[in-house]
Amino acid sequence: MEEERKTRLEKMDTKSLNNYRFILQSIAGDIKLTEKNMKLLVNQNTLDLTPTLLSGTDTGAQERVHAASTVIEALNRIRQLIDTLP
Repeated sequence: MEEERKTRLEKMDTKSLNNYRFILQSIAGDIKLTEKNMKLLVNQNTLDLTPTLLSGTDTGAQERVHAASTVIEALNRIRQLIDTLP
């Protein structure tokens, strides 16, 4: 199966190859977005371990929800895009 994929890829025309390059660029962007939001989640977890000086409220909860949602959405897009590659 891998040989078939290699053969198909090496015989593609320029337009098709550029379309796959665009898909790979989209995947790379989503990976960067995922890493950025995972870093935010790590930072929020670290901050949660430190005492809140001004109030006892969890001000990072909304940020964590948004970051987690963004990570899951980006990973789902990556999975879908990978399925379209030759």
